Amino acid sequence: MRDNDFPLTVTVGADEWAYVNRRMHFLEAVVIQVLRHKAGLKEWFSAAELAALGLPGLPATRQGINRAARQRGWRFREVPARSGFRCEYHVTTLPAAAFDDLVKRIVTERRQVAPIAGTAPSLPAGPAVAPAPSRTAPQWVLPLMRMLKRREASTLEAAVERLADRLPPDVRCPSYAEARETLAALGIGLPA
Repeated sequence: MRDNDFPLTVTVGADEWAYVNRRMHFLEAVVIQVLRHKAGLKEWFSAAELAALGLPGLPATRQGINRAARQRGWRFREVPARSGFRCEYHVTTLPAAAFDDLVKRIVTERRQVAPIAGTAPSLPAGPAVAPAPSRTAPQWVLPLMRMLKRREASTLEAAVERLADRLPPDVRCPSYAEARETLAALGIGLPA
């Protein structure tokens, strides 16, 4: 041990550790959405909004969600409403299945851009139209960004070399040039 090392151990409860990890996943999804210039990002949801989303693991009604939130001690805030106040629940306190589905929706959400500013895009009735592949971030972007953020690799090139071990078998690992080009297209600047 070096003279300036100071070993430190911190005990964190399992619930708090799970909350911190879920919040980190949410914030990573937020970063992806912000990089894609999405509007309307929400972190707090009313029971009616959650019911309308139809997330797995949640009751289907506003009353059922409020009841579940009280029973499970979800984090909430009170906001003014027509009839006084209503509770809004933080996304990270949702049950795991609902949270994971919501994050997946944030990451994969696509919106058509209106051709004229101020006009609403016309969306077809029925199932949503799949986005153009050019507007989607490859599946390897998030694991690569995690490696760089955690300083698990000193350079982008080193991170790309180690990336193949972190990807599912059906996901192709990019070349260094492809990774650099894709990150630049997403607006993520990296040092030379």
